[in-house]
Amino acid sequence: MKKIFDMNGTVFSVMTTVYQILALNIFFLLSGIWVVTTGAAITALYSCCLKIANHEPVDLFTDYKKSFKRNFKISTIIWGVLLVGIVILFAVGYWLEQAKLTVVLWIWLGIATIVVLAAEYLFPLVARFENTGVQYIRNAVNISFHNAAYSIFIFLISIALLVFFPVFIPKLFLLWLLMGFATTALINSYIFKYVFDKYDESVEE
Repeated sequence: MKKIFDMNGTVFSVMTTVYQILALNIFFLLSGIWVVTTGAAITALYSCCLKIANHEPVDLFTDYKKSFKRNFKISTIIWGVLLVGIVILFAVGYWLEQAKLTVVLWIWLGIATIVVLAAEYLFPLVARFENTGVQYIRNAVNISFHNAAYSIFIFLISIALLVFFPVFIPKLFLLWLLMGFATTALINSYIFKYVFDKYDESVEE
């Protein structure tokens, strides 16, 4: 019984994780609320979550702030490109639907699916690796394609926690607001870690 409550016990581990999620979620809300800074905030969030998933020591505030500043430019550029791409995808999709071009619409939806699944990897890649903007996009597409099952799983987790949870369980909206973003990032980070480690191992070999 004592082991449950010691420093390496279950209770302490759960409390530590809850604290980390709350702190990171607050950092994310405060730094990412301005839209322009959202990309850098997502990268900083994943930078800390990937360290937690990898069981690395992490100073939440210092590491978050350091990642936010270091990756601000590239994250903001990627965020801007991503927003423009999403707007174009929706606009063209809406036009195709209105024009009743069903076959073309399905092709376009396929392209949109590839974009969405690849986009999941962009900011975690920025948080984990040093690269150029074009290479981040290229790697995101390649990794999402070669790990399609994990990509779909990440997408479903994100939709469930970031969309369905606040919409269909409104009574827990405050809890979602305080923990939802960081919880989603942390859960996904364990999957990203597994996927990224495979590529680290292939480089080492």
